[in-house]
Amino acid sequence: LPLEALALSPNGKILAATNRDRTVQIWDTSSGGLLHELSAEPIGLTSKSLVTDLVFSDDGTLLLMGDQFTVQLWRVDTGDSLHSFSTGRPRSQDAKYWHEEQGVKAWRGAGGVAISADNAWVAAGDMVSDKIYIWNSDTEELLRVIDTKEHNPTLAFLSFSSDKNTLAASGSRSELSMYRTKN
Repeated sequence: LPLEALALSPNGKILAATNRDRTVQIWDTSSGGLLHELSAEPIGLTSKSLVTDLVFSDDGTLLLMGDQFTVQLWRVDTGDSLHSFSTGRPRSQDAKYWHEEQGVKAWRGAGGVAISADNAWVAAGDMVSDKIYIWNSDTEELLRVIDTKEHNPTLAFLSFSSDKNTLAASGSRSELSMYRTKN
């Protein structure tokens, strides 16, 4: 099966990869051994859902996965699911969520995901609503919603500044936008 997303831990010792079977495999890069196979089923992925992004925390202890509807946070060492975050958008398969860019038709849903340097916040871009959602990673409390329609990025890539005051967003249109994360 073709890969949907992959991420390498900051120290290069762990690789996470996922494909269309909706599992995330965690590999030891030195031995090539499989450490964990994480099932995405508990967060409600369907056969039509695609994983859009995988990101390790800066300290390599957490793995964040975004699919078309939700974001899931796991502990890397145990493979335990910690939290699930949702934008609240219905899981509609309505054709209006399909888009075509540069001749390629794709499902338009969740974009990139990010986790802050202190592991306190997670963020996800929603390409349907053109919004970025920021949650507390421990309590799942929605902290902020940033409307990006004015800048119209594709929200495929997100990254927090080290102090969490700024979130950078970019995508396939080669646009870069910066957003304040605090009021």
